[in-house]
This record gives sequence, structure tokens and C-alpha cells, in this order.
Amino acid sequence: MAFAQRFARLNGVAMSETVELTSNGWQLLDLCCAIAMDEAKAIRHRIPLRKQEWDWVPHATRVALPEVANRNAYQIPKSIATIDAQVDVCAAAIHDLVPLAQEIVPTHDQAEAMYRWFETLTKLETGGLLERVALPEPVQKTLRAVPWAHKGMQKELQDHEGPYFDRHGDRGGWSQLKMIIDWTLFIRTWQLLDQKVADQRQVVRALAVIAPDRSLLTLIEIRALSGKK
Repeated sequence: MAFAQRFARLNGVAMSETVELTSNGWQLLDLCCAIAMDEAKAIRHRIPLRKQEWDWVPHATRVALPEVANRNAYQIPKSIATIDAQVDVCAAAIHDLVPLAQEIVPTHDQAEAMYRWFETLTKLETGGLLERVALPEPVQKTLRAVPWAHKGMQKELQDHEGPYFDRHGDRGGWSQLKMIIDWTLFIRTWQLLDQKVADQRQVVRALAVIAPDRSLLTLIEIRALSGKK
């Protein structure tokens, strides 16, 4: 598991309580595409699944994927293996996977807000502006570390994705998998900020001073977002 008590309560709000179960069918599709790949296990240290979930989630995603893809008019990449199953078995797999997808996969709107944060922090750190942001030093250091952590993580994933494409001729579920891993890093960043007693609104206001052209949201606001792709 990427960090203790996956997506633990932050500011008294659990992620699973902020998104309606049926808010975005694409969350389940993204989960299935990402975890159905055999290659996902090679980077399991980056994926927020508990040890016991690795025993059943990959199989369940392969069972659920044909029906989930059909519901969303999505063409499954040829490189992703699926399993034909009885209707009741497929329904059970979908039922078991929906809460997990809700928990670890961002909606489209949430992903957009997350990547706006990554892009903004990278731009500010590259330009030497983050070191001047009017925030306590521990908070500032946490924010400055994000672009470098994200860059290193993306490099690691690219080292796996490239050979996958060479072998299979398509990119499988790598875009979905990278989004899940990015979301994990994003949530972890806010947990670290919370440990440093950082006020979310104060962080956003301070960054707005040096990046007035960027519309950043607090984690609480991002968690409340719902949207369809």
C-alpha cells in the first residue's frame, strides 16, 4: 500500500463519503483498465491497493471490464486481457469494484484540478518562485518537493510503459494507471501538509499571490467535485 490507512480521514472527511457511488462510471472503467494489466503488479509499490486486494482485484477487473467498457462505449485495447464470465459473476465483480474505484480513482473534474496543481507547482519551482511563497518553511518545503517527486515517479512509469508499447503495440491501461498513481501522490501531499498544520485556504491564497493566473482549489473543494468525462 502506498501509505498507511489508504486515503485516511483528512480534516474529518473520508474520500469515500464525498463522492456518490454512481457519480462517474468512468472511474470504474479506469480502475479496470489500469489493474487488468499484468504489468501493474511490477509497480505495485506505487498503487494504493492493500495486500489482500491484490489477491482478487486483478481477476475481478478482467471479469468486469467487458461489461464496463460496453456501458461506456469504450474499445478495450487488445493488450489488456479480459475474462468471459456468467452474468451474475460479472455483476458481483462490478459490485465489489465500485467502492474501490470510488476511493482511489479521481473523476474527470478532480483529475483536471489535480493536474492544474502539478503544473502550477512545477512552473513555480522551475522559476524559483516557490521559495518565496509566504508560507511557513515546512509547508513551503513540502510544496517544493512535489514537482521533483512527481517527475521522478513519471520517469519510473515511463520506463515501464515504453517496453509495454514495444511488446504490444498499444498503451493498454497505462494512462489510467498513471492517473491513479498521480492521484495517490496528490492525496499524500495534502496529508503531509495537514501534518504540518497547513490551512488549505491559506496555501491556496499564498500561491495565488505568485500565480494569479492559476485557479487552484483546496483539497476539500476538489473532493467535492463530480463530473463525467
